[in-house]
Amino acid sequence: MPITMSTSVRRLSQSEFGELAYQVMKCVFEIHDELGRLFNEQLYKCELAYRYPGVQREVPIDVWHGSFAKTYHLDVLVADGGLFEFKMAETLVPKHRAQTLNYLYLADLSHGKLVNLRPEQVEHEFVNTTWTREERLRFELVLDRWQDTVPGASGFREVLTALLHDWGTGLELPLYGDGLIHFLGGEGRSWPRWKYGCAIAPSVIRKCLWPLRAPRSS
Repeated sequence: MPITMSTSVRRLSQSEFGELAYQVMKCVFEIHDELGRLFNEQLYKCELAYRYPGVQREVPIDVWHGSFAKTYHLDVLVADGGLFEFKMAETLVPKHRAQTLNYLYLADLSHGKLVNLRPEQVEHEFVNTTWTREERLRFELVLDRWQDTVPGASGFREVLTALLHDWGTGLELPLYGDGLIHFLGGEGRSWPRWKYGCAIAPSVIRKCLWPLRAPRSS
């Protein structure tokens, strides 16, 4: 399997996750009131695991394709289906929501909770998606303006298409970029110049992936 986890997971309904999140957040609020807001994130997660049943911390997700591999870690997984991502930031920003959405896609879950412990009052919000892994694997390439005659373009397209067939669409762009860089020669390669205004360099590969942005969370 191109995306694997060390533990089994189950998709919770909105009502199931809502009830779970309510109970977990009650415990989070108590921990925050007792410890304050200035400790390391790991301490809060350890305390939550101690106080609340069914908490798994730093759950690994391995993403594979051929000789390429990358591992992500979910902050907290509760009851095999409740994703909780913890932050220690001044405020929650879009990249935090995007990261949580990426983890939902990787784990094939529908609902997550983003929790920021740094403010005086705990900041928290839901991150949801209706997309399943099967739906992310159904896509169509629009190649109307693709130039296979450009040196390197055919190989770029073939590798990217293979990654999409394995992983699906909607994941974070750096993942696709890392996969492309790995199979097209690596960071240290002397990258050829393209005729139409860009080089196949690591930074450019990531810039060229903007059409693969994930849909907005609901």
